[in-house]
Amino acid sequence: MYVKPSSHRITDAIIGQDDAELVKSVLTGLSDDGVFRNVHVSISNRLQTVSQPYTYAVSEGDLLNHYGILKFGTRTSVAAGVTSVIWEGTAALYTYLTTASAMRVVSSSAQDGAGGTGLLTLRLIGLDANFAEIEEDITLNGVTPVISTKSFIRIFRAYGKTSKK
Repeated sequence: MYVKPSSHRITDAIIGQDDAELVKSVLTGLSDDGVFRNVHVSISNRLQTVSQPYTYAVSEGDLLNHYGILKFGTRTSVAAGVTSVIWEGTAALYTYLTTASAMRVVSSSAQDGAGGTGLLTLRLIGLDANFAEIEEDITLNGVTPVISTKSFIRIFRAYGKTSKK
């Protein structure tokens, strides 16, 4: 036997003593052109009433497995009509590793490391042999090389993570 829960006018306030019923539904709204359209929900559970440009959706974290990477570099000269890769090297093109390898990290300063006054840890971010993103924090040891425990086929970012204060 079905018992209907209490019903209320749309304008009535909802209070804790009101009955509740679980309802799954689709939200639809009347658009300016007179057509009813379904409302979308982003990955971060926000209602989307207009479609977002791809770049906005990426920056707001609304696309699963998509994120932005800020790339930077310089080229001191580019010949007219020639395509040029932007990176910080002096050669026209960077030569990538063909096999993932452990990285050797060394500083030019003896102050970078546990006993010094400079950088303590460096974060490496790149790709493994399967081109999956990996990262590793390297504890520096001044001018003595430190070998990463992970193997990288690409490194696209390295930055100082911790330093002496």
